[in-house]
Amino acid sequence: MIGICSRRKKDRPAALRSSRPTWGGATALRGVLTAVLALGIVATPLAPPAAALDPIGAPPASFSRPASAARAATIMLLAPDGADETAALEPADRFLALRERALGSGVIVDSAGLALTSARLVRLMPEFEVVSGDGTPLKASVLAVDARSDVAVLKLNGERQPFPALPFGDSDQVQPGDWVIAVGAPFGLVATVTAGVITATPARASDDPFRSLLQTDAVAGYGYAGAPIVNLRGEMVGLTTVLGGDDIGYAVPSRVARRVYLELLEKGRVSRPWLGVTTQSLSADLARALGAPDAAGVVITDALPGGPAARAGLRSGDIVLRLDAVPISSRAQLERAVSGLEPGRTAILAVRRARRVVRVSVVLAEEPSDASRAPGLVRADELLGIEASAITPTMGVAVATIDPGGPAASAGVEPGDVIREIDRRPIRSLAEFEAAVGPLRPGAPALMLVQRGTVALYVVVIARP
Repeated sequence: MIGICSRRKKDRPAALRSSRPTWGGATALRGVLTAVLALGIVATPLAPPAAALDPIGAPPASFSRPASAARAATIMLLAPDGADETAALEPADRFLALRERALGSGVIVDSAGLALTSARLVRLMPEFEVVSGDGTPLKASVLAVDARSDVAVLKLNGERQPFPALPFGDSDQVQPGDWVIAVGAPFGLVATVTAGVITATPARASDDPFRSLLQTDAVAGYGYAGAPIVNLRGEMVGLTTVLGGDDIGYAVPSRVARRVYLELLEKGRVSRPWLGVTTQSLSADLARALGAPDAAGVVITDALPGGPAARAGLRSGDIVLRLDAVPISSRAQLERAVSGLEPGRTAILAVRRARRVVRVSVVLAEEPSDASRAPGLVRADELLGIEASAITPTMGVAVATIDPGGPAASAGVEPGDVIREIDRRPIRSLAEFEAAVGPLRPGAPALMLVQRGTVALYVVVIARP
């Protein structure tokens, strides 16, 4: 099916109404956001800036021109299902069956049939089906996945080639207030167009993980994971990765998505430099406790055993002031400074230790593969058939993705539901969610209290035997 809808929610019974406060959340994509910080500084040649299509301050008369190209290049990902089982259904029943199978969206970026989508979609559902923007079924295979940036590359095959492709735009040229459209597949409605504005752009020095992504109100809820965010010139400036609730979504900037895409094509993986530390921003009280004269720099909380920093002699309590000539005042700045270097490069860190500033030479290594999985995303797919993520570090846990045939889906849980309790235990963080899921045994029931929009309801999920 192909449709265009406004961004406003349709009237539905209260029990079914949902604000859809996900795909994911702040800590759910901390790995994605770290990857964005890491990859966003590397310039790649993109489409040159062009003059605005409309007078300053004037809304566009129509979004049909960018929407036409974007719809043609948009795809929908579906959970596998036998075509024979749904072919005989009445149209309304067929739509409901399609809605239950819909996973998310993707976008064709090369006429040879190369497409991008959310890495979490293909990790949750290794086997899936693809439908083009005009409703044509396509065969697809996964070429490569980068969990940190939440980008996966697909190869499509179909009778009609070349494929319509959406060009990359320059996300660095995007400004808050710019009009954009999102083209996704909400509830199985492939190539649905919604419009809005960029509400925030990445902040380079911030430790807030959301602020390394594009923020927009153009996305309209479940089904937009992997959907392109498109400017008025018909160029993709972002790839949707998080739906944050209240009609706000987040997208990997196109410069990051493009670099990940090119590296995955060339090497099958993204090579990232690795310092091997965990860090914490300094408060005034923490700085005084550590004997520092001010809160400049970031403090190392752990130098991972066997990592580059540990081998160079760095240790917990060291305060990193500079990396080479770059002053460090936040964790994000340290991540960005490290990401601008290549594995094998020697970096000179200025470190405050015991009231003295020392210089330490560190040979950066390539990030190990087990560090590339996005932290902050708790998988309970084996027992419950869901992945849970934090909406924000303090606002609770939401269902990020769901196995359509899994126990949670069978119990009525939907992507976007906020999990408030499991077996009467309050769930306010991913750690509490993980602690509540840990004791579950195969075949045992779990009583979950979930919030769906303004409605709270109990569901009983039977863990997989």
